[in-house]
Amino acid sequence: MKTTKGPKELVVGVFGRRMTGKTNLMASLGADVNGAGEPGAAEEAVVRVKGLGPVRLIKPLGLDDERALGIKSTQSRDLLSRLDAAILVIDASLGWSDYERFLLSKIRFSENPEVVVINRCADESCDDLERKLRQFGSRVVHMDLDKVADPAPLITALIAELHLHKDLPNLLDGLVKEGESVWLVVPSGRKNYHHQIEPHEYHLKLDAQKLAASLDVVLEADFASAWEKASSPPRLVICDHEVLDHVQRLVPRNLPLTTLDILTDRQRGELATFVQGAETIKSLKAGDRILITSSSDLEIQPDDHSRNEMPSLLRTWVRGDLEFSLASGEGLESGLDGVDLAVRCEPTTHDRADGLSDVEVARRKNVPITSYGVAFAYVHGVLTRLVKPFVSLGEFSAPDVDLTRALPLVLHDEYSSMASM
Repeated sequence: MKTTKGPKELVVGVFGRRMTGKTNLMASLGADVNGAGEPGAAEEAVVRVKGLGPVRLIKPLGLDDERALGIKSTQSRDLLSRLDAAILVIDASLGWSDYERFLLSKIRFSENPEVVVINRCADESCDDLERKLRQFGSRVVHMDLDKVADPAPLITALIAELHLHKDLPNLLDGLVKEGESVWLVVPSGRKNYHHQIEPHEYHLKLDAQKLAASLDVVLEADFASAWEKASSPPRLVICDHEVLDHVQRLVPRNLPLTTLDILTDRQRGELATFVQGAETIKSLKAGDRILITSSSDLEIQPDDHSRNEMPSLLRTWVRGDLEFSLASGEGLESGLDGVDLAVRCEPTTHDRADGLSDVEVARRKNVPITSYGVAFAYVHGVLTRLVKPFVSLGEFSAPDVDLTRALPLVLHDEYSSMASM
């Protein structure tokens, strides 16, 4: 007898500090959990939720537990890569801290849909916390988790977030067909690559599988020999910008080559806008104002491209000084005033709604906007080649790139190590 497969099980992580109401949240969703168990203990339960189907809830150790997520990075990476969505629980009486910021940034980096649940009593005020979360673009739900609570608002929010992410097109749409191969070239420093796969690379792998195409991961040090031994070339080569110099020298110009950053910009529907914005770089001059932006300041860290590489590269390009500023979230609107170019340095977030919102704000303010990946390719003179696959598909016209001032890729580290912000 032929058996029919049931709906796919949704895996949802429930995160937060100890004693913030995570166990009662799981119980609210129908989980049979032991509330009298050891505080901070890891729990897992499968429930059936109307509108979502079977859901596996995973509650790891509390974030502030000494054994918690983040202490063992490999375990945290493995857990986050398993999830379809994440719930972050914040106790209104405890408020916002570095714990929540750390975990929310980890969830964003994993590219998982997220909902933030504020555990609050009816008379508790949490205006400052709400304002902070709105700045980060988080979807917020209020629940009183001192007891089992009505889960309807949380379920509605989860469905909305999942739909928002599910609507993203395949990263490889129009680029490869069934049976064709894609090579992903990664830095040689990641010898144990399959234990260090980054979330956006994981999504590339899944998207290749959906198209019945093969994805081969090649270390930079092995690329030349692998290319020589290949019985037939791949249909598409994708690489990290760190290995672009080596790869673009070996790949014939008639074979499609691009980067994962550029593929991501295209997936979000922003690539054409960013390519057009990058053309502004050729007319930049000393004294111009550049805004480094992201949709939320979770991604702006001291060692990010926003504070280091991009300012250095653009100053080298203009052969003079530029005025840089930072803006994100709610500060983007005013931050764009009087700016000559905006560069969004946000390679890890796949929140298409936030991204398109940022592009719309820049368009309304008549400010050209580009992304780190596109601007990087422009100043190094390789943008035309990296977007050729999409130009060939008729998605936009070939960019106007000033090759007379292109910065050699081989010297990228030297250019990007100069003093910046």
